[in-house]
Amino acid sequence: MPDRRLVAIFIVILTVGSVSGLVILFGNPMLSQIPPPAELPSDQTHVFTSGNIVVWAEAEYWQDFMPVVDQDHSFYTSITVNITNIGNYTIEYVSAIRTTIYFNGTTTPFVTLDLEQAYQTFAPITISPNESVIIEYTNDRSRVFSPTIDEGTALYSQILFKWIDNAHELVLTTSPTELFFTY
Repeated sequence: MPDRRLVAIFIVILTVGSVSGLVILFGNPMLSQIPPPAELPSDQTHVFTSGNIVVWAEAEYWQDFMPVVDQDHSFYTSITVNITNIGNYTIEYVSAIRTTIYFNGTTTPFVTLDLEQAYQTFAPITISPNESVIIEYTNDRSRVFSPTIDEGTALYSQILFKWIDNAHELVLTTSPTELFFTY
């Protein structure tokens, strides 16, 4: 009869391996990757129209190398979403949820990050008919991401954008921009 400890160790390894394998196969559902665009982005602004909104986004990326004790070299993104309501009804609850950042000229993902509004407001954002708004988002900075990446590397984003209590969604593509460093 096999040793009980060996059987227990085998079961733990099998269980942990299975869970890890599922996470690798299916990803973290909260940070699931946004697929790359059908066509690689160019330097032109990518404007999307869906129903009664016209929307486009821009992204900037940087890594902080300021000499501060015990600081990680954090990676940051700033995403600006421009929204115009071309309909006759107010649009409510607009939000950029997360972004998957890709290396320029490829469909190779770099990272997927949760987004939050850069300047928090407690009231939901509403956009009246014929009104345009600009909303800035940044990655969730409570989670430090410190990659090794070269200054000047060009990146682009795929952004999950939702509105009206998540009933509608659109994936926005940004033009490629170069990563810059803060020293």
